[in-house]
Amino acid sequence: MVSYANLPLTRAHVTRSGGRHLLFRPHPDFKNSAGKICRGVDTRGSGGYIIWWPAHDYEAMHRGHVAEVPPWLLAKLNPAPRRIARRPNRIVTDNEIAALLAFVMKAQNGERNCMLYWGSCRLAEHVRTGRLSEDTMVDLVIGTAAHIGLDHIEAKNTALSALRTIR
Repeated sequence: MVSYANLPLTRAHVTRSGGRHLLFRPHPDFKNSAGKICRGVDTRGSGGYIIWWPAHDYEAMHRGHVAEVPPWLLAKLNPAPRRIARRPNRIVTDNEIAALLAFVMKAQNGERNCMLYWGSCRLAEHVRTGRLSEDTMVDLVIGTAAHIGLDHIEAKNTALSALRTIR
């Protein structure tokens, strides 16, 4: 539920479902969104549209006043980009692990997913014996997947699946 406590007095229209359309002056940073502010709250900026409920005899409140978009609302719609902390690449010094990764990196189209899963299971065995941490293992799988052209998310899921299988 949205609290109206921090909203300025502005033109508002009652909708058919009993909701509200609040109108603000145009602002270049005010964009279209759905549920970004909170569940059930959508916004329409340049290029968006709404149903003009007063044309359907629904109530219009504060007809003569259209307020500026509140700064807090702009901040919710345009949050500062999150910085993702990048972990430094880990250098594998273990010859067995390096050879395993080199073997997976030779995978051809049509065998890449299968080879990545096989390699992930072998690395998960090293996690089980304590030679690798889970984080290191996942990082190695993701790096290997990137080298052979597979997706980051898919690679992470493959690594986690191998960890579950080998436990």
